[in-house]
Amino acid sequence: MKANKTNFLLLLLLINFSAGAQCLVQVANFDQNTCANSTIELLAYPDDYSQVYTYSWAGPNGFSSSGQYIYIPNAQPEHSGSYMVTMTSSAGCSSQMEVVVVKNPTPVVYTGGQQGGCFGTSTEIFALDISGEYGPYSYSWDGGQTSQSILVSHYSNYPAPGCLITNSYGCSAMNNTTFMIITYPSPAKPVIATADPVTFCQGGQALLTVQNPETFHQYQWRKFANDVAGANSISFAAKQSARYRVVTTNAYGCTSLSAQIQITVNPKPVAEISVNGSTFLCNGDSVLLSANSGSNLSYQWTRYNAIMNGKTNQSITVKNKGNYKVVVTNEFGCSKTSGMVAVEVTACRIGEETADVDPVAVYPNPSTEYFQIKLSDETENALVKIIDLSGRIMEEGKVAKEFEFGMHYPAGTYILFAEVNGRVIQKKVVKSE
Repeated sequence: MKANKTNFLLLLLLINFSAGAQCLVQVANFDQNTCANSTIELLAYPDDYSQVYTYSWAGPNGFSSSGQYIYIPNAQPEHSGSYMVTMTSSAGCSSQMEVVVVKNPTPVVYTGGQQGGCFGTSTEIFALDISGEYGPYSYSWDGGQTSQSILVSHYSNYPAPGCLITNSYGCSAMNNTTFMIITYPSPAKPVIATADPVTFCQGGQALLTVQNPETFHQYQWRKFANDVAGANSISFAAKQSARYRVVTTNAYGCTSLSAQIQITVNPKPVAEISVNGSTFLCNGDSVLLSANSGSNLSYQWTRYNAIMNGKTNQSITVKNKGNYKVVVTNEFGCSKTSGMVAVEVTACRIGEETADVDPVAVYPNPSTEYFQIKLSDETENALVKIIDLSGRIMEEGKVAKEFEFGMHYPAGTYILFAEVNGRVIQKKVVKSE
């Protein structure tokens, strides 16, 4: 640059010698860059070098100089404006010239955003001009993106990409500082194990446990793709058919997902007993007990909770007193035990129709409302039990002389048992509509 200026001055000197003596100032502007952070270089020179000249400069913000050459490095927008030079010769000749210099603002680029993230994820960083609002802007990132914000991937630790911002004046700048993109470690892939069968019957469970726990971990169990509310411990009791997984989260908030484990819960069958007849039997009588039917069901009858050998049919005929149940098993091997049916057997006999006075009279019979029991004068009291045809006890108790019953019975046939002086009397009672 210095050699070029010297040559330029010599050229001016030769031109002035050939043109004759005049008093006319000229100004050369060596830096035409209109963006800030560039230089201002102005050189005043005469057209006649036969005289001695002095120079006086006046510029923006009170700028002044008495030199022939002005050099302002790193010029900013506040240096923009009119620069006036006054040249005076030794003979008293004076000349002025004005040069307008423009230095538009250059962006001060800041880049920021999410620095850290879990492996395999992406986060957003952005670029910003913090010197002021001189948009619209254009952006050019190291990776070729042209938007203000971009996504960066977390696969290792590396410097964030740089960004060149250009403002509406065409002035550009890169960010002069950057930061590191940090990738946080993920927890180890959790492994689920269980000591329980993964296929079981309804009502059971399989306790699932993370076999490789790490400190500072949180757990979330999932049923299919959905979080199980409150299932946040290292173990989880699975009670329903589903595919289960567990998500572990470390101190950085990074997660890892286990492989799935399939749990199958098979249903239990229905187990019910129907009674064909009365469960209050006289010696020698019997009642038919039947279990519910169904596809691929097997049966095992019990008496007083003991297995009845050979009693594996759907129905059995019972002659003996006892508490009977049936265990029903389906094709999955799942079993359910029915409720109990109690069978009573007594050495009873039906009261005979004789001319003697019946010690236990029931009237009216049939009845649409209620029945009345009346004991004979020779009978002081009786132990009475009324049952329906399924064996269900409707009422029982001790009767002195008279007793009303049946007001709220549904229409149907009932059996009345009355024990009088060691003798059991059985009567059929009919409730009409």
